[in-house]
Formats: sequence, structure tokens, C-alpha cells
Amino acid sequence: MKAQPYLEMLSRIVTPAEFRHIQAIRDAGMTCEHMTEDHDRIMSLMLIGPAGRAKLFT
Repeated sequence: MKAQPYLEMLSRIVTPAEFRHIQAIRDAGMTCEHMTEDHDRIMSLMLIGPAGRAKLFT
């Protein structure tokens, strides 16, 4: 399956910032379908930043 038509459609559905995150996942050689729950948790922790992480563990 060629991804280009889907990437073009997706770039119109999500915000440019969201699209950059999706593209970063693909640039890393992954797809969302292949990401594990651990990948999702790690990304979430990274994205909420130090202050958000501190709130989780206090």
C-alpha cells in the first residue's frame, strides 16, 4: 500500500503539529499499528514534560 495519498489526506485532518508527531513515528521506521502499549506510555510521558511527570509521581 502506498502511503503518500494517505499522508496527504492526514495532513488535512490533523493539525500541523499532530502531523509532525505522526511523521516522526514513521521516520523512526515504525507505524502506529506496530507500537506497543509501552511505546505509547513512553511517548506520553515524554510529551507531558518534566512538570507533568512530577505530578504523576507525587
